Amino acid sequence: PFTSLQDLVSYRYGPLSSFFLNGINPERYPNAENIAFIVQQSPAPKIDIVHGELDTVIPAFMGRSLAEEYPQSINYHEIEKFGHQDIFSQQRDLIFALMEFAEKE
Repeated sequence: PFTSLQDLVSYRYGPLSSFFLNGINPERYPNAENIAFIVQQSPAPKIDIVHGELDTVIPAFMGRSLAEEYPQSINYHEIEKFGHQDIFSQQRDLIFALMEFAEKE
């Protein structure tokens, strides 16, 4: 759940390196822009974002940012004490339960 690939590269590698990396990478994956388009559908789909608090690959603030931008469409679930690699393998049942609960809302 990153805002865009460009934002993620900038976060991970800093402004100077990301300037060059983003310049040679044609992929942008503008998730924030894509969600803006998706939520305009009628009816707007519900989106669940599950993010590990300790994620060192994709920072949790990016998932939070997407959810704050579209609170009517995004249910955000931040799982404490888990990161990028272990959240699904260790918290699979919790993730599915959260998504099922959100679906009933």
